[in-house]
Amino acid sequence: MVLLAVVITLILVVPMLFQPVPSSGPTVVNIIVHTWVRQYRDGVLISETYHPMTMTTAGKDWFADKLFNSGGTNITLYAMYIGCSAATDVFSAAWTTLPSEIVANGVGRALAAWADTGTGSGNLTKSFSVSGTQSTQLYGLYYDTYANAPATTLIAAEQQGAGAVKNLLSGDTLTMTIQPLVA
Repeated sequence: MVLLAVVITLILVVPMLFQPVPSSGPTVVNIIVHTWVRQYRDGVLISETYHPMTMTTAGKDWFADKLFNSGGTNITLYAMYIGCSAATDVFSAAWTTLPSEIVANGVGRALAAWADTGTGSGNLTKSFSVSGTQSTQLYGLYYDTYANAPATTLIAAEQQGAGAVKNLLSGDTLTMTIQPLVA
């Protein structure tokens, strides 16, 4: 499944990254962010999905603050928190949090670990230890903890849909990896 996603990305996305930029115009920076979600039961992988995320309006502002050191209120905050939801809502760029974000059963928003994988890429990963029955299908990247809500801001989200629902049981592990690529 992951190999298929990589092949599709290489065939469809990579050519778009290397299109010429006009010499008299704005600098174009392509940012591609994928969500890789894996569900394990008794140490065995039982479900895996890999989808692109979409930036929210607040996420675009956050990025501009970072890129241009604008002094915005989120300039010192890093997008390193991952959240989950079972909501079926269609993505909205206006979201500042995931609809019906989960705060229980071991899958509440949490700080993820960053690993640099090379120029312009890396993995932001969090493994959640599930402590109750829970479903997930909507995932988000934040720059702050849930405890600071409503001041927290959703940077990007991914609605994986009904076909990709993770039906979690107590004892399962839900591992999420968010993979940005800056080209």
